[in-house]
Amino acid sequence: MIEKSIIRVDTNLFSEFKDFETVNDDWSIEKHLNFNYNIDDAILFSRLYFPEFIEHKKCIILKERYDKEIFEQWFDEFDGDISKIERMSNLYEVKDLFHINNDNISESKINHLSLLLKKIWQINLDLLFPNRQIKVNVFKEDDDIFITLYSELDDPSSS
Repeated sequence: MIEKSIIRVDTNLFSEFKDFETVNDDWSIEKHLNFNYNIDDAILFSRLYFPEFIEHKKCIILKERYDKEIFEQWFDEFDGDISKIERMSNLYEVKDLFHINNDNISESKINHLSLLLKKIWQINLDLLFPNRQIKVNVFKEDDDIFITLYSELDDPSSS
């Protein structure tokens, strides 16, 4: 048997999952999700993995991150440099996605989610913007993990 997947989930990161798996021989991710979440959550989570993008002044911005005033500030500060504007406009500290409901999120889980988002967002961007070279970048700074996306351009004023 050959298994193929675009993403892999390390279930060893989740103690509750492992606890259920210990007492249920047939425990799976699907059963875990069925037990803990509902269809509304599943539908809403799709936007995290498959976000909407907008294109404004030749910049690709995550719709949820777009703020006209802040965008214009970055546009002016970077003198229209598309790549720099996108980097800052799309910048997000990954743990902030869930900090309201979770005070103690392990770095390994944040890193795992970051890498999943990077892979999935890259696939989305490649499909939605086939004529653009857009890079999703995950990086660590001062013990925090960030994600952003930006166009890779030879000449920042082109495209």
